[in-house]
Amino acid sequence: MHQQTGSLSLWATDAEYRPRNAIGDISIEVDGQAIYVPFGAVLDLFAPHDVQLNATPNAYLLEIVGGDASETYQARLWFDRTRILRREIVAFGEVSESTQYNLVVVE
Repeated sequence: MHQQTGSLSLWATDAEYRPRNAIGDISIEVDGQAIYVPFGAVLDLFAPHDVQLNATPNAYLLEIVGGDASETYQARLWFDRTRILRREIVAFGEVSESTQYNLVVVE
């Protein structure tokens, strides 16, 4: 019986299978205030070779280009002065993943 292995979910559970040069953490500060970036926002990003930060009228955009050959990607992380808003992964010129982060207040 042939068992297929090696998926993104496997990276999350077993560090042995994470690619080299994986991004383990991103620290963002706006006006001295740290912004929480969930681990899942960077879990599958590896081998970064270009990073740019741009300001838009309502948010900031952090763009990371990385990967190698068929695994090349562009990650776009939008955040405002208080939190991360959205993440998109672009591969081969198409948005292949889009995640929106919502603020949930528990009282």
